[in-house]
Amino acid sequence: MCSDGSNGHVGWAPGPTRCTTCKLARETKAATILQLSLYSELLGELQRLAAGMDVRSSSGHGFPAGAASRPGLRGLLSLRQTRLERAVEPRPVDPAMYPEPNPHCDVCRWWSECDTRWRRDDHLSLVAGISQLQRKQLQTWQVGTVAQLAALPLPLAHRPDHGSQDSYVRGREQARVQVEGRRQARPVHELLEIAADRGFAAFRSRLPATFFFDLEGDPFVAPAGREYLFGFVAEGYECRWALTPEDEKAAFQWFIDLVMARWREHPGMHIYHYADYEPSALKRLMGRYATREDEVDRMLRAKLLVDLRTVTKQALRASVEEYSLKALEVFHRIRTHRCRSSRRALPCVRSSTPSNSANVPTSTSQCETRSPVTQRRRLRYPRARCATGSNASEHRSSNPVNRYRVLKLRMARRRNPSTNASSV
Repeated sequence: MCSDGSNGHVGWAPGPTRCTTCKLARETKAATILQLSLYSELLGELQRLAAGMDVRSSSGHGFPAGAASRPGLRGLLSLRQTRLERAVEPRPVDPAMYPEPNPHCDVCRWWSECDTRWRRDDHLSLVAGISQLQRKQLQTWQVGTVAQLAALPLPLAHRPDHGSQDSYVRGREQARVQVEGRRQARPVHELLEIAADRGFAAFRSRLPATFFFDLEGDPFVAPAGREYLFGFVAEGYECRWALTPEDEKAAFQWFIDLVMARWREHPGMHIYHYADYEPSALKRLMGRYATREDEVDRMLRAKLLVDLRTVTKQALRASVEEYSLKALEVFHRIRTHRCRSSRRALPCVRSSTPSNSANVPTSTSQCETRSPVTQRRRLRYPRARCATGSNASEHRSSNPVNRYRVLKLRMARRRNPSTNASSV
């Protein structure tokens, strides 16, 4: 806001002006002073006159004027500008500085630059499941690329300083499969040895009440995030939208009550999900709304929820850089890409209020028939995720050992058509 110095007129004035800013704060922060100093300097250059500045902030007793301009601020602003220019000026790249993957990569605007460099260097971070600690250990063994790790002799010649040898052997085998996929220019996989309660053996008998569960959430909805879509596949796809805290609590109670009713009818049922987000979200919602504590506790103690990602990693080794549903699309028939309308669902949730959520579907029939076209499109991605979990379970028999033998026979016959079942 600009005003002239004579009559307090707000707007553009032909004479000397001063910048004024209003902040909803109890005290004036240094960043605000620097911001206003920059505005004043830019305004002074524009009108070729020295521009003053005012800061007005609330003190808790009305809305009085706060700090006024200070002569020393120009020097402080100049110092900060000089430091910023030095920080961003081009300089030779330090060979010791390398872009290590970290959680911020998911939102970093320079991620594509780092990813290009990792692939050019065949960086160890491209190996699925490898940790930063393991990468540092391998570099001390002069193993710095995926190809070098795939060719690492077994058994290992060195004992790692951190972690077990088995974890490094698994990383080596994962790199070998990925390199083999590169060599054949197609997705490849191999089955791991069957073990009790691991891999395919973790699947239970398929019952009509079995759930394939998926949650869609947004952690940036104030104040603590929002699970805005509860969806699962049983006989068909069912969902419940939750755009307000009241809707979220009701959807959580609806889902838990539905699970408990089916569990009483089918004691051997299980709930399949992919990755650990769904169990964590259920526990978080239970604590947030202080409801259905006993039911969730019973579900967790009975191991009612089965993580399909854990099953996948324990059952096979694939030529992928991560064991996500998106990366594994090359091995199953269902695509889980997000359409444009689905991506637009998150801003809708963040801006939703009780007054504009009347058109959101709250039942299966509304999801499928009476909802707008955009709502149906937003359901494609979560429905596909649930269907992918269902598809994974359909590809196993009631006897996991038999299913394992069938898969091994199919793989052997691809290499040698004359292979018979007795030789597997």
